[in-house]
Amino acid sequence: MTAATRWLALRGTISNFNFNVVGSQNKLNINQKNVEVTVSFTVQHMVPVGGTIEIQFPNNSTTVPAIKMHCRSAVTMGSALKGYNTGKPSNNVEGEVGCTVQNTYSWIITGFDTLLAGTQVIIYGMIDFPTAAVNTLGMGYICTYSNQDATSAFNNAMTIDYITTNFPMLVQNYTWNVDSSFAMV
Repeated sequence: MTAATRWLALRGTISNFNFNVVGSQNKLNINQKNVEVTVSFTVQHMVPVGGTIEIQFPNNSTTVPAIKMHCRSAVTMGSALKGYNTGKPSNNVEGEVGCTVQNTYSWIITGFDTLLAGTQVIIYGMIDFPTAAVNTLGMGYICTYSNQDATSAFNNAMTIDYITTNFPMLVQNYTWNVDSSFAMV
């Protein structure tokens, strides 16, 4: 281990990764737009106020044609990620987290309160589905950072926890044919 790579031994691991479609599994068809999905995981280390969570979807325009802005923490589904307490109103503990798209395939989540070690995070958002049938969207990653960067969190922010993972999703090329024959019963 060199001095340049010693920090890698301190970096934590994201665990309990899960990627799901919200609602009806009938959405699992090619070319679906604005499909609601959740990405859930557990952080190993604390992420401070002013930190960032990055969810990098597979960098492939066939399997992930687009991800949409305005993802959010799914607190009603058990996510412990809460918005930074602004004190307005004084009992504001949920708040909103910031979610932007960075470098086409990453959700960048900021504006949250301290995220404790061992905390489960569930992020809800929308993506467009593949243009061809697949059984995985491909490899992506989730990373937490202790700070923020407006251009590339992965290259410029300080990493806390990280995982490279497969985004499994069986997307079919279903066709529905209307039976044109008429039957009287």
